[in-house]
Amino acid sequence: MRIFKAVGLALCAATLSTIFAAGIRADDYNKKAVVTFDEPVQVPGQILAPGSYVFMLLNSPANRNVVEIWNANQDHLLASLETNSETHWPPPDRPAYTPDHSKFQLEEQSNGTMILRSFYFPGYWEAQQFVYSGSR
Repeated sequence: MRIFKAVGLALCAATLSTIFAAGIRADDYNKKAVVTFDEPVQVPGQILAPGSYVFMLLNSPANRNVVEIWNANQDHLLASLETNSETHWPPPDRPAYTPDHSKFQLEEQSNGTMILRSFYFPGYWEAQQFVYSGSR
């Protein structure tokens, strides 16, 4: 009888570990970056006011290059924007490491407007580059 209880307990533990592991992969799959801007920042089609925002990849296996921009509470979608992805590996003379924070690349225009060109999700070397059409 003890053997049946032990086997049952082991199966339950294996099932729970599988469920928790799937949850961890889901967060990794969706990718998420939280940023606070101190001044207005332009993204394609709009200007984000100073404040905190959440950047996430669209949960779609068909297209992994659409970035969603949410308000800080993630209860209002502000934009869904097409990006291009490009991997930038560290220089060979630098030890390989995984970036543990988001990196946002801004460019100041002649009129003083800051434009968000690209960014990296924490833990990834792949840059999400925003697609701007026409003149900027």
